[in-house]
Amino acid sequence: MPGVRIQRVFDATPEQLVRAHTDPDLVVRWLGPRDLTMTIDRWDARTGGEYRYVHHRGEEEYAFHARGGEQFRVVQFTPPGSSCSIVFGRGMPTEAEPGALSGMHLVVVDVEAAVADLRERGVEVGDPFHFGESGVHPERIDDGSYANLEDPDGNTWLLQEVSGRD
Repeated sequence: MPGVRIQRVFDATPEQLVRAHTDPDLVVRWLGPRDLTMTIDRWDARTGGEYRYVHHRGEEEYAFHARGGEQFRVVQFTPPGSSCSIVFGRGMPTEAEPGALSGMHLVVVDVEAAVADLRERGVEVGDPFHFGESGVHPERIDDGSYANLEDPDGNTWLLQEVSGRD
């Protein structure tokens, strides 16, 4: 079955990466956004485990909780170079039934390169288009070129080219 695999390169050993995700003292150091502080109530990274943490910004609080096992499935998209991810799945606070999401935007720097990369990995992706016409926007303006795809759960995505944001 086709899928999307996004890779990121870290200057760390596999053991260090595992520890960064399983040691609560390390998790609070990297799990952002950076302008929030984090309190971990539970952090059991074993198969079937459970976590609960709260992000704080002034008077605001954002709590996240998940429990592993058969009822837990996560889909996470993080565009290369982005500090933002889209996360949804079964057992998450953002739970959605398969196929319930339609037209979610995934911002990419180069829509043609993203389409080529996804197709190379076996993902069916529509051809790039701009404002109802085939191909990328002739001037490659931000928010001007797109491509469609559907994930294995039936959710539909729109790749959106935005190259001018930092």
